[in-house]
Amino acid sequence: MDTIFAECRLAEIQSRYPQNLFSTEFIFSNDPEFTRLRNQPIAKGPTGPLTLLSVMLRHGLDEQRRAHLFSSPFDLGSMKSIAKNQLSLSDLAAKVRREKKLPDDVATRKKEFESITGAIKKMTGKGFREYKDKQNSLRVIYLLDRLMNAPGSSKEGRNERILTFIKTPAKTFAFEMRGAYPTADSETNSFLLNDLRAYLGIEIDLDTLTDVDSFFCSLIDRVDCIHHLLDQAAYSAGTHEGIISSYQRLISHIDHFDVPRSNMPLQSRLDLELYLHLHKVEFMHFAGALRNVYTKAAPPSSIHPIREDMILAFSQITNHQQTYRNITLPYFRFDAFEEIAKANRDYFLELIHTSMGLRLSDRDYERSTTLAEELLFRVKFFASESPIDRCDIRVNFREITSSLCAVAQALQFRTEYRSNIFRDTGQTRSIITPLERRLDIENLDPKYAIQEGYLQLWHHRREWVQDALEGHSAIASLKFELRKKLLDKVIDCLNLNDIEAIRDALRTLETRLSDIRLG
Repeated sequence: MDTIFAECRLAEIQSRYPQNLFSTEFIFSNDPEFTRLRNQPIAKGPTGPLTLLSVMLRHGLDEQRRAHLFSSPFDLGSMKSIAKNQLSLSDLAAKVRREKKLPDDVATRKKEFESITGAIKKMTGKGFREYKDKQNSLRVIYLLDRLMNAPGSSKEGRNERILTFIKTPAKTFAFEMRGAYPTADSETNSFLLNDLRAYLGIEIDLDTLTDVDSFFCSLIDRVDCIHHLLDQAAYSAGTHEGIISSYQRLISHIDHFDVPRSNMPLQSRLDLELYLHLHKVEFMHFAGALRNVYTKAAPPSSIHPIREDMILAFSQITNHQQTYRNITLPYFRFDAFEEIAKANRDYFLELIHTSMGLRLSDRDYERSTTLAEELLFRVKFFASESPIDRCDIRVNFREITSSLCAVAQALQFRTEYRSNIFRDTGQTRSIITPLERRLDIENLDPKYAIQEGYLQLWHHRREWVQDALEGHSAIASLKFELRKKLLDKVIDCLNLNDIEAIRDALRTLETRLSDIRLG
C-alpha cells in the first residue's frame, strides 16, 4: 500500500471517531468495540486484506506517535535501546514484577517467563539464547507477557491461554482460525491472530512483511490449483482403469517427494520467526481441518451407479433424447428448484431408490428437497467470486440429482462431525442442522453464519456422491486420498523456518508434480 494513500485513508477514518486511533488504549486495549474497529479491513492488495491496525502500524507511525506508544525501551517498536546491562530475562522479570506490583525474589526471576520461552522453543525450535538480537527477543517476550494477562486484570490482557491458541496444531484443527467465513463464535479468534501479527510486525521491514504476507495469502489457492492440475492429469487417461492407475501413480510420486532442506545457518530474529509461525499455524489449521473433512466426506453407505438412469430420466423429463453431456449442462434455473423437484417427483424418487436403496416417504422427500436446494445454493454461492442471488444461478440435472441423493442418504445414515472452534465445544454434531437455516445473502452477519467446516463437508460430500452415481467410487476415493497427501506434503514444506526455504521447497514440489508423465 502506498504510504500517502494510507495516511489519507487513516485521516478519513480518524475523522469519523472521537477516540484517538493512535492512543495506547485503542491499539492495545481488549475493549470489544476497539478490537472490532481496529480489525476492520480497510484495504486489499496482493497480500490480502489489511486491517486498520496493520495499516496504522506499518504506515502511520511517525517519530512522535512511536515515542508515545512505545515509551519503554522494552516495548517492541521503541526508538530507545535497552541498556546493555539490562539485556537479560532477569532484568525483564524485575520490570514486569514492579509493574504488576508483585514481590520480587532475585532467585526466582529466571522462572518468570518459563511458559513463554518453553512455548517459543516448541514453535520455532529455538531457545531464547539462540537468538542473537537479545533486545528484539526481550521485547517480544514482554509483549506476550502483557497480552497473557487476564482481560479483567489488565486493559491489554487478552487471554492466559494465548500460547495454547498459537501453538502448532497436532490433533485438533479449526477452519475458524482464519477469518474467511467469520462466525460470532470465531471472530475473537481471528481478531486476536490479526492483532498479534500486527504487533509482531512493528520492527520487521515492510518488504519482508509483504514477502511473507503475499506468499501465505495465495497459498490456499495455490494448493487448490495444484490438485486441480493433478485431477486433470489423472482424468486425461480417459478410461476408468487408466484414471485409477494415474491417481495411484500420482499418490506414489507425492509420497516419495523429499522436502529439500537448507544447509545454510539461519540468522533470524524472534519477531520474524513468530510472525512467520502465525501464518503457518493459520494454514496448518485450515489444512488439518480440510483433511478431516475429506475423510468425513466419504458417503456413509454404498451407492449404486445410475449414470444411464439419469440420462433416461432427463430424456423423459425434457421429452427429448439426451446424452451424458446434456445432464452436465446448466439447463435449469436454480430458483425453480422446488418446482422441478415437485413436478418430477417420481423420477427423482426412483433415482434415489436405485442408487441408495432408499424408499422415501412424502415427508422425507419434501425435507430432502428443501435441504438439497439449500445445499446446492451454498455450493454455488461460496464458489462464486462475487455475490450471487438464487435467480442468477443455473444448474444441471446431474447437480440436482446428486444433491437430492446426498441429502436423502445423510438423513438416513448419520454422519458425526463437529466444527472445532477454539474455546467453543457447543457446535452441533449433525451435518443436517446447518442446512436447515436458509442462507440470507442480504444479511451475512457473523451471528447467523454457518461454520466453514459444514460448508466444506457438504461441498465435498456432494462431489463424492456425484462421482459414485456415475460409477466412479474408486476414483473418488483415490482423488480425496491424493488431496490429503498433497496437504501433508505442503505442511512438510512449511515446517522449514525460513520463508525463502519454504518458497523454494513448495516451488520444487510444484515442478516435480508438473513434470510427471502419466502416459
